[in-house]
Amino acid sequence: MQPWLPNVHKFATSASSEKMNRIIRRLVDVTIDEQQLYASLQAKVWHTIGSVDELAVIAIDQFVKVGIGAGPGTYVANVMADAAVTLAAANTRLVAGIVLDRMLQTLRLTSQNPRAKLSEHGLWPDIQVRRTPQP
Repeated sequence: MQPWLPNVHKFATSASSEKMNRIIRRLVDVTIDEQQLYASLQAKVWHTIGSVDELAVIAIDQFVKVGIGAGPGTYVANVMADAAVTLAAANTRLVAGIVLDRMLQTLRLTSQNPRAKLSEHGLWPDIQVRRTPQP
């Protein structure tokens, strides 16, 4: 699978971007569900995907979507955070830029419905998932 991953984006046209999202999502599901393959998937799949800009963007978006769906502090959110760190090891500037951009977008959205404390805002779970997990 590893030699195939860097080239898979070449087969994705704008019409088949949904197909790329499904492929990445299935890899996310395998990473979550197959704990015995976790280390191999991090090293062979997510690190490789991180080296391909087009795939890294899709992967980060999927990680955040899945992490938010599971909730902050959950096993799934932590697995997604680990996978994001693995992506960043392969492509630090791109992944950091995406993560920071998405966090700033989320923080801007909080101004549309302000609260006395950020932790009281409806987007607080999103912010928690997007930040670096605490030990």
